[in-house]
Amino acid sequence: MEGSLLLGPSERENETDFAVSAAGLSFVRERAGQVLPGLDLNDTIRSFAAVRPNPQRPDGSSIGSFVIEHPGLAFWSLIGIKTPGLTCADELGRYLADKLAAELGAEENPAFDPCRPGIRRARELPLSQRAALVRENPEYGEIVCHCEEVTKAEIRETIRRGAVSVDGVKRRVGAGMGRCQGSRCERTVMELLAEELGVPVTAVRKDGPGSEILEGGHGKN
Repeated sequence: MEGSLLLGPSERENETDFAVSAAGLSFVRERAGQVLPGLDLNDTIRSFAAVRPNPQRPDGSSIGSFVIEHPGLAFWSLIGIKTPGLTCADELGRYLADKLAAELGAEENPAFDPCRPGIRRARELPLSQRAALVRENPEYGEIVCHCEEVTKAEIRETIRRGAVSVDGVKRRVGAGMGRCQGSRCERTVMELLAEELGVPVTAVRKDGPGSEILEGGHGKN
């Protein structure tokens, strides 16, 4: 969606070491080359790895494909979805929403609006519209993430909509997703998070609890 490619995975069985390996990268390079022969992996921005568990049933048998189970009232389990979840998540959500609504006797809310306006992206606008946006709010003229051309105004709006961490901002507007991986913009993103959330910059997290970036990350404002 953002114009970059994600290649992989190597998907090795029974692995407990989730470090990036030369063998894994060679595997990805070979397989990707079969689909895109002209692909130049010298343009790679970042490599990463992890462990993805294979779920099992109580009797020890493996769940080879994902399953949908209904163990109790208004309780549904979607187990072992893994990669197919990238393409079927929307349909699964609709399927379960209908099931739950019927089970609980819920009625459709005619006032509900499922459409949420997107964050205005200055880089996607013609120069004339961009200039008008800057006149309306000068922070649209301040580029924070130069790799992805993300402005200070976009980051502020992202935080006001619910982002509470550096990675939360990244996921919403792409600040830190470019070639430098946040080397130039992360400090400013942290300062904006601290300002908008009303916390000291030492309390700003990379992502979840315990991922404070600076020393003394548990201090209070």
